[in-house]
Amino acid sequence: MDGIINVYKPAGMSSFSCVKKVSGIVGEKKAGHGGTLDPEATGILPVFLGKATKLTDFMHSYNKSYRAGFLLGRATDSCDIWGNTISETEISKLNNVTKKQIETALMSFIGECTQIPPMYSAIKIGGVPAYKLARAGKDVEVKSRVVNIFTVQLLSYDDETHIGVFDISCSKGTYIRSVCSDLGKKLGIEACMCSLERTEYGPFNMTNSVNLEHCSIENILPCDYFLKKYPVVELDNDEAKKYASGAYKVIDLKNKTVSGDILPGQEYLRIYNNGVLFALAKVKYDYVKSIMELTPYKFFG
Repeated sequence: MDGIINVYKPAGMSSFSCVKKVSGIVGEKKAGHGGTLDPEATGILPVFLGKATKLTDFMHSYNKSYRAGFLLGRATDSCDIWGNTISETEISKLNNVTKKQIETALMSFIGECTQIPPMYSAIKIGGVPAYKLARAGKDVEVKSRVVNIFTVQLLSYDDETHIGVFDISCSKGTYIRSVCSDLGKKLGIEACMCSLERTEYGPFNMTNSVNLEHCSIENILPCDYFLKKYPVVELDNDEAKKYASGAYKVIDLKNKTVSGDILPGQEYLRIYNNGVLFALAKVKYDYVKSIMELTPYKFFG
């Protein structure tokens, strides 16, 4: 059974457990996901089944959107409310923070910015996830990284509970827990994340998602659902056979129709046989000779 189910992961469940649950529901042992969500986070979790598991690495190139809750006045070792408290802000100082100040601080994140991911994260240090080292009591030094925040909007802030909510769209590698922690630093106080919902991930969103308890084979999307940005070429049976054996490496654009936009720097090409996704190739275009040079990458036939 090949394809993708855009599952809405509930809170209190690891991404691995969610995938295992879906795998059991649809009866497909080979399964994986396209991007980890923390156990307490909710939202979009694309689950790849069968041959579609060959495409999970492509998910990491897509941007993401979240709805995040933040709590002002507390800092934790994990940058969220589920971690150990390491410092707190005095109420008198906390009460001076205004909604306008929070909006201004959030807006300052837009664009490229340097971020230090939480030490309790899946980032590997010497081949070991940082969170495992942190839980073992070892010193963890996570290197800073450049991320891109495209939009951010404050939706609400409660002066009494000091809890707020914002929507954010960002590039891969962005940690929303760090955004919440850095928000506090910009305001001169402590802060941490108190809720997180992934609302969009590439072509997957809330509209085409399905609750875990309602998952079924009817919710399976085709393997190439999120590869639509890549051009397509159709090979006949003889050409497909030659391609699979490595004998068909050049496509003459004068004799073969390629559908979709061929953009500068386009790296991949979808190959179909009898209307079905057969392979994904790395492609190099030679516009002078009007040919495409193919390097086999993934096979689905």
